[in-house]
Amino acid sequence: MAHRLLVLYLLIVLGPLAVAAAAFALRDLLARRMPDPSEGNGHAETEALEHTVEEVQAI
Repeated sequence: MAHRLLVLYLLIVLGPLAVAAAAFALRDLLARRMPDPSEGNGHAETEALEHTVEEVQAI
């Protein structure tokens, strides 16, 4: 009887925590696979690097 109560208690306490952890892990995994919609096509990053190189060369 005590063994069953312990198992039931652990399921009630740790069950939702395990489900929440799995949900967050799945959300993060899916977020890594999907590209960020605000990334654009990369031109802004390339231009920023070009300006940095030009500034360093001017020094």
